[in-house]
Amino acid sequence: MREVNPRMSAWFDAMESRLTYRGTQSDFHTHAHDLPPQMGGCYENGEPQMLINKERVDYGSWFGLPDVTYPEPANSRQEALQRGAIKSESSAQ
Repeated sequence: MREVNPRMSAWFDAMESRLTYRGTQSDFHTHAHDLPPQMGGCYENGEPQMLINKERVDYGSWFGLPDVTYPEPANSRQEALQRGAIKSESSAQ
């Protein structure tokens, strides 16, 4: 979509450079699985790109998903592990 709409791509590039926007941004898994039921009437359309995206979200490869264009933060894996540990601790109580 960005390739076909360069001005929209530039707008998203600008927004994604703002940490405040990144904090509200969703992930591709949410778009593929959680939003359709929440939106009431947003259903799979069976288009080839939709099927490719769903397959990649569910089974990989997760590199290069059409999610964001900024690089993964250097500490993302440590943060995910920490959040998982915190969640596990709170679930055990």
